[in-house]
Amino acid sequence: MLRQLSPIEEAFTIMNDSHPLVVVCVLHLSNGPTTGEVTAALSQLQQRHPLLQAGITKSKGRYYFGQLDPAPQLSLTVVERAAATTFRTVAEQALNTRMDRSGPLLQCWYLPGSGEGPGELIVGFHHAIIDGASARLLLHELLSLLGGVGLPAPPPLVSPAFPPAFRGWRLGKRLFTFGGSQVKEEWRYRKRGLSAPLPTDSRNATLSLTLPLDTSRRLSLRAGRLGLGRS
Repeated sequence: MLRQLSPIEEAFTIMNDSHPLVVVCVLHLSNGPTTGEVTAALSQLQQRHPLLQAGITKSKGRYYFGQLDPAPQLSLTVVERAAATTFRTVAEQALNTRMDRSGPLLQCWYLPGSGEGPGELIVGFHHAIIDGASARLLLHELLSLLGGVGLPAPPPLVSPAFPPAFRGWRLGKRLFTFGGSQVKEEWRYRKRGLSAPLPTDSRNATLSLTLPLDTSRRLSLRAGRLGLGRS
């Protein structure tokens, strides 16, 4: 066993066992690598991170990350890029498919372009192994490996812990404030009622929004200053 899952990681795992809960990221590549280069980069990425060599097991009512020995290679499916929007179909299919928690907990689809044209690399994560910050770092590492950029040694595997501002009496104060607002919202919700229940056969879909590069950079900077990039 590598370590026990945290409560939120466990919640993500239980939810994914019932309904698809997969984080899917689409990387648009202006000059796509070969399939062999993608396979090699994924192999290097997997060797850097123990959780990419692990599955999730259950023992005595608790969930654990367990080392796979030997660890299967990260899954890479090559898809013909029939049109500029083919990636959306692939991404939505991934969003609507439960990820097997037996591992590995990351899988990819590659839509190479013709010649040196644009392509897409789609990466699907089991939500238990990433949050917003770690997903960004893993994708940065993957792109660096594809581009032949050197990387520092990977960080050690550690158990998740709340930062000091969210421990002890500070946590209690935050929970009291948060709990009060949630009770208020729940009362409003029950009073208003569920006017439009989700159909049982509903499916996840994608909605694209393209921002100018300068706007994207300023949003990223602002989010970082507010601490939103850590969530």
